Amino acid sequence: MQRRKEKIEGILEAYFDIYVKYDKEAPPVKIPEKVEPSPVPPFGKLLKELLSSTYLPDFCMAVHFDRYALEDLFENAYVLSPEEAQRIAEYFPDKKDLLLQSYRETVFLPVIIGPPVRGKRRKKPDKDYEEDRRIIEKVLEGEIEEMNELIEKYGGLVKNIIWKILEEDERIFLEDLYQDTWVKVVKKLPTHYDFTRSFKYWLSTIARNVAIDFIRKERKRKEKIKEKEETPFLEPHIADELDYCLSLLPEEERSLIEMVFYWGFNQKEIARKLGVSPATVSARLKKIYKKLEKCMEG
Repeated sequence: MQRRKEKIEGILEAYFDIYVKYDKEAPPVKIPEKVEPSPVPPFGKLLKELLSSTYLPDFCMAVHFDRYALEDLFENAYVLSPEEAQRIAEYFPDKKDLLLQSYRETVFLPVIIGPPVRGKRRKKPDKDYEEDRRIIEKVLEGEIEEMNELIEKYGGLVKNIIWKILEEDERIFLEDLYQDTWVKVVKKLPTHYDFTRSFKYWLSTIARNVAIDFIRKERKRKEKIKEKEETPFLEPHIADELDYCLSLLPEEERSLIEMVFYWGFNQKEIARKLGVSPATVSARLKKIYKKLEKCMEG
């Protein structure tokens, strides 16, 4: 019985590995939203709650932080350095320990790549401020061709920022990320750019975040492929049979299989999401394995 169970699990693992290796569309799955509440709220969420009772400009001035960077932080698109987290925590002495604990437990924050150190020098506009403002005003009025002047002026800066963040084997994507940065700039310009701030600094932040977001996704993809490299090859006719048998399963059973073999959740994680015990998850999986074996043998 144990050997039969191992056989069906091996076939399932190989079947779902196809989606990872060849970047096929992920199978549809509805992952239950029920999750155990975390004892510490995510850093961005906690900070947002604290700022509801604080005058935002005073806060930004005290911690040398851009309010648009805060918006990006709340959307999980901004990488915060440990020094910035410490400055923010100092502003809320009664919540300092909770903020720092939340910072350490937030997955996306410990990446030690942050924006340039913010200091008093940022209060003084750079020498190109007025010229950049004039160009941006024209772009916002519909003269989109004026954007070429900014691209020509700051193109080297954008490429340099992205180049420094990428590893050597990732730099083949430099041009793609360069284009993505300018596309994002054009989209965000009407709603996110603050004319009281330096365009050069704002552009640098976007370029940095585009590069960091890419390396997160790319390295996660490489890790998945590496983990699956030794998965046994699946014969086409077996894949077709399994595909048919999976299609006969009720939606909740199909979702459970996908949570194990596509999303990589272990039984304890699934149990938390479903609000049941790990033993119940194990029993349900055994039942599904039997159904699939019977279907494929028939």
